[in-house]
Amino acid sequence: MSPEKFKSEVQAAYSKAIANTNSWRSYSEQSHRIFDAVAVFGREAGVDLVETSIEAILQEAIQAAAAKRTSLSLVPGKVGKAAFAGMVETLKSMTGLPVSERNGVITLAWAKDEPQLY
Repeated sequence: MSPEKFKSEVQAAYSKAIANTNSWRSYSEQSHRIFDAVAVFGREAGVDLVETSIEAILQEAIQAAAAKRTSLSLVPGKVGKAAFAGMVETLKSMTGLPVSERNGVITLAWAKDEPQLY
């Protein structure tokens, strides 16, 4: 999947949700399930994990965007420092979105403040 496709699909869902001011959609974040029961160590393992999970990450991001959320937080389970760094690096290159990390949480953002997109 290209970064442009990932970014455009998420931003399209967000733009559509923001345009419909009368709608409200609940969202229960399930992104933790993407990495359930996974333990990875080493940079390449982190890269592989993101590459194999990118469709699930995209679907979770689209659901969050459709619920007018501006970002998605991913909490990898048991990952080493190198694997975590590989995940962050790969998400940056595969999503085309700003990716930040803090205290073991990776955040993908597709909008600053309503309705500004990155």
